[in-house]
Amino acid sequence: MGMGTTSFWQHTATAPDLYSDLPKTADLVVVGGGGVGVAAAYWAARAGLRVTLIEQSALAAGATGRNGGFITLGAADSYLSLSAQYGRDAARAIWQFTLRNRVLLNQIIAEDNFEFDHRVNGTLTLALNDAEVRSWHANIAAMEADGITGEYEWRDHVGTQKLINTQISEEIDGCVFKPNTALVHSAKYVFGLAGAAVRRGAKVCIAQMRSFEDYANRVIVHTSAGDIEAKSLILAGNAWTDELVPHLAGTVIPVRGQVLSYAPSARVFDVGMGASVTPTGEYWQQTLDGSILIGGCRADAPDREWNLRADVLRSEVQEPLEQVIPRLFPQLTNLTVAHRWSGPMAFTKDYLPVIDKAPGQHHTWVAGGFNGHGMCYGLATGEALVHAAMHNTKPDAIAPFAADRSGLN
Repeated sequence: MGMGTTSFWQHTATAPDLYSDLPKTADLVVVGGGGVGVAAAYWAARAGLRVTLIEQSALAAGATGRNGGFITLGAADSYLSLSAQYGRDAARAIWQFTLRNRVLLNQIIAEDNFEFDHRVNGTLTLALNDAEVRSWHANIAAMEADGITGEYEWRDHVGTQKLINTQISEEIDGCVFKPNTALVHSAKYVFGLAGAAVRRGAKVCIAQMRSFEDYANRVIVHTSAGDIEAKSLILAGNAWTDELVPHLAGTVIPVRGQVLSYAPSARVFDVGMGASVTPTGEYWQQTLDGSILIGGCRADAPDREWNLRADVLRSEVQEPLEQVIPRLFPQLTNLTVAHRWSGPMAFTKDYLPVIDKAPGQHHTWVAGGFNGHGMCYGLATGEALVHAAMHNTKPDAIAPFAADRSGLN
């Protein structure tokens, strides 16, 4: 299959211009033009900092511009699993961090005038066997025991059918419906947030960071467009974290995702959806123009796409992707593929991101390894890292995401 893909999101949104004139100084430099980096630039500009964002190619060029367009709640791993590994307090804290992200999302919707197809229609995750049914019931019970209510609702087969406007397969035992989660146009979201940051004084520049030097009283960032001196540095490269912070190589691991979209058709999915048709999971939504986007099936690649960043399509992943919708929704057999793309994500062994001071540095902070869930962390991560950079103190909110936690080994 071909190389050099463009996602549905990138194809259907107009990217803002990036500037090549790099300033000589800044209060804060942010590296990375995805959801986290743009959020950091936005919050820094709101705080009155002189902030420069550096992106090596284009805004939303990585995971944020190539994802499924979901803004959910919670971590990539289950609440029970997090509680077992790190304790109930940590599991609650991680959940609260993503709740903070939702609060901030509602804030920018209220205060900043840009459109990104945001709608709170909810998402659901299908259960395809008895083990998944039992697991979801146990997770919902654990969350309710910790005071988390109204976010996850169990629906049986009949209840699931009521949420979907086409016949569902008999193998679907039920679903967990998450009524308060959102769907968005991912590129419009990043472009709009970047525009809001620029209106508040942020500079968004195209350049490749080559290296940095972190001294006791300043950071010097060396780029292809020259050097810039700053008080603090935020590295938000996600899939490129191992290159930006070599100490985290093998901890934050690049993983390539594969996605396709079908040509617009009659509306059958008002909600975002997911299922574990393969062990690495699948996800899909129908956009406002009727296109259906679906990603996943990495498990069908021999290497599960780990340690891969190159924008390459693989038939052993793309072909199984085409079988998911017809298998689960037997009336949807005449869909036509319109776009295919891949994208670089970043994973960690415990399915939690690293959000911390870069190991061994004075004024450099790093965020990466969002395990395909960056949209539910991005705004809160940017806010927390700007606070950290301004005060050179690690906020309590990011304590669960420490770079030296036991689960990363």
